Amino acid sequence: MPTRIRIPLTPPQSVVDTSAELYCTERDGGGPGLVLAHGAGGSLHSPLLRAVAGGLADAGHPVVTFNFPAAEAGRRADPAPRLLAVWSDVLAAAPDLIPGRPIVAGGRSMGGRMASMLL
Repeated sequence: MPTRIRIPLTPPQSVVDTSAELYCTERDGGGPGLVLAHGAGGSLHSPLLRAVAGGLADAGHPVVTFNFPAAEAGRRADPAPRLLAVWSDVLAAAPDLIPGRPIVAGGRSMGGRMASMLL
């Protein structure tokens, strides 16, 4: 069961913080932690995103999933500059959420594309 958390966002986001979930188990896979984003029209509650995050956590890799502001507000999608700014905020918070591990960023569809554009 993931732990629900809030991640603060920097302006000009449409919300001041966003929902996130931390998946981890006592098993240490020895590898990186992951930050995963949902696709357009989805949210961190997407069954596919939850299954992937849970499977990675069961293998010993902690995972953070999060909502983009549009998903937080019940809208369809945000413009790319806003999505990239959210990714920056979440990645800045990741070392505190997943300490002592390298961080890998990715996601489904739009969330993965935005991660690849930022990095």
